[in-house]
Order: sequence, then structure tokens, then C-alpha cells
Amino acid sequence: MSVHPFPEALKRFDGDEELLQSMAVMIAEDVPSEVRKLDRFLAAEDAKNSAASAHTLKGMLATFEEGPAVNGLQQVETLSLAGDLDSAKTRFDAARESIDTLMKTLRGIAEAHVIAARTESD
Repeated sequence: MSVHPFPEALKRFDGDEELLQSMAVMIAEDVPSEVRKLDRFLAAEDAKNSAASAHTLKGMLATFEEGPAVNGLQQVETLSLAGDLDSAKTRFDAARESIDTLMKTLRGIAEAHVIAARTESD
């Protein structure tokens, strides 16, 4: 088995790398639109939907890691629920680099999975 960038996630999937790769494909497709939604909700100062969107993003990314991206989104969710949207915006901006880094890795896994699936079908 190859060295996986998310060993804890692989354990949660009972070592099923193909299933984890499939999840990476779905999440890599869904996260960008959810990030845009969260941006819009924060800009509109919509606390309820900001919290819900941060929660959704946190859940997607927590499939793979419990690091800075997930922790930052937890803070955005908590701050939004408290009505502190200025702090939520600041925290979301600070979490973006971690989210982007995680997404680059997920896109790499997703692309490898798609290529492998095409190769197997040929």
C-alpha cells in the first residue's frame, strides 16, 4: 500500500483507499461552492446561514483531517452562532490558506483516482 497523506482518515475507512479516494473526488467537487456560499453569507451578515455553511465545510474537510482548516471552520461556526460576524469573517480569512492547502492535496488524490479509474476501464 502506498504512503497516504491522510493516514488517520484511511484508518477511519478501514484501510479502504479506493473509498477514501472516492470521497476525495466528491469533496473536491463540493468544497469550492460551499466556500463561495460561506463568503456570501458572511458578506450579507447572515449569521444563521454562515454558521450552517461553516458547519457543512467543517464536516466535509473533517473526513480527511482535524487540523487548522477544520479548527478554523469550527471557530467560524461558533462565532457566527454568537452573532460575532466580524470575528467570523476574520477567522475565515485566516483559515483560507489551510483550506486551500488541504484542497490541493484532495484534488491531487481525486485526479489520481479518476486517472486510475480510466486506466482500469481501458
